[in-house]
Amino acid sequence: KAAEVGAAAWDRYVVERRRRDQVSNATLNRALCFLLRAFRLGLERHKVAHVPIIHSLKESAPRQGFLERADFEAIVKHLDPVVALGCRIAYTLAWRRGEVFTLERRHV
Repeated sequence: KAAEVGAAAWDRYVVERRRRDQVSNATLNRALCFLLRAFRLGLERHKVAHVPIIHSLKESAPRQGFLERADFEAIVKHLDPVVALGCRIAYTLAWRRGEVFTLERRHV
């Protein structure tokens, strides 16, 4: 129930997600945004009595040092074809390594 969700429940969720999926603080903060948005909508519609106070997690600095296409191609041509394919997918879709290399046929 919504009334049972609070900082303690969120802390348990964070521990479980990190254990199970090894997610970053940024990923957990996006989930928290959705959760708090749902509570705010519920409050507006008189479905919940309050929005829990849950603080976001500290995130690392944004990434820097992106490669231009020509530089990327100069590097990727030296890679094993399977790894190169994964790198091309990651570069083209702006995916992270874990998003590409954990894909399985059933995900496609």
